[in-house]
Amino acid sequence: MRGLRREDVPGYAACRPDLADFEEAARALRVSPFYDGPDAVPFSRLRATQVADPARGNASFNDFYLEHG
Repeated sequence: MRGLRREDVPGYAACRPDLADFEEAARALRVSPFYDGPDAVPFSRLRATQVADPARGNASFNDFYLEHG
């Protein structure tokens, strides 16, 4: 979407799979341009971190969140 990729998110580890679908996570977090409601937040607030999933043998996955701003 408009050239924005998950690899553009600070903290994203390309060598790890995503815990959630990137575009669905961006919509759920109300990140513009994936969400276009009146309470949309800028893409620049989107961040990624690596989390361990105990259901998958504690393998690390990318997870997305919003930086407070």
